[in-house]
Amino acid sequence: MPLGFTQGALTAELGISRVAVNEIVNGRRSMTPATALRLAKAGTTPEFWLNGQISVDLYEAGHDEERLRTPRSVVTSGFELIGKRPAAPDGLFVLR
Repeated sequence: MPLGFTQGALTAELGISRVAVNEIVNGRRSMTPATALRLAKAGTTPEFWLNGQISVDLYEAGHDEERLRTPRSVVTSGFELIGKRPAAPDGLFVLR
């Protein structure tokens, strides 16, 4: 029972649905900034909760071998790419 709260106590205290709390606890729902702000009222910070979510996301992304091996395809249907190289420093192509 982290922070001394049960799931039921969190739902009552912070106005988060019991289903949402249960899904977050069991890894079926991601932490959102709005939920992090609510949970921070229990004596932490929003950054505490969001950093935890970022750690989980990075771990899952790094261990998803299929996603790491498969290059992403770019959907260009309805667009014409101009040039052979990125047109902007951020790597975006110019679309016309």
